[in-house]
Amino acid sequence: LYSKFIEKIKNPNISYPAYFERAEAFEKLNRLSDTEIEYIKMLNIFKNNAGLLARTHLLLAKLFLKQNKHLLAMKELERLVKSNADSAELVEYAEIYAEAYYLLWSNYYRISGISNYEKSYNSFKKLATLFPESRFAESARKMAKYLKNNYVEYR
Repeated sequence: LYSKFIEKIKNPNISYPAYFERAEAFEKLNRLSDTEIEYIKMLNIFKNNAGLLARTHLLLAKLFLKQNKHLLAMKELERLVKSNADSAELVEYAEIYAEAYYLLWSNYYRISGISNYEKSYNSFKKLATLFPESRFAESARKMAKYLKNNYVEYR
């Protein structure tokens, strides 16, 4: 059904919901490799649409996390947060970027080693500063405080 719609409507800026729905359907059927393929195709299809591209990067990273592919997830999240997003995009897609920052640095925190704790601390602070209204901001502030009090100050 989704494929027929996508074939009929050639413009991905119009048919994009079908792409996301098809990937979500694969995920619900636990066809995770098909879901991954869909997201990878979507990265190319949406390369000229910052919002859809950011959303796709985030969904692919979350899929990798679900599969315990933490390094792949972190690479995907790093691509997103290090993208050349201008300030207007950061504002328009704040929740996507905030979630990406949060997931990325939550995973840095899980990797042992004091350098990663410091990296995590600085990143949680950055998240809280860049996206103070985000649903992740309060948690990021708490995590930054915890890391500062328990790890960073004891270097």
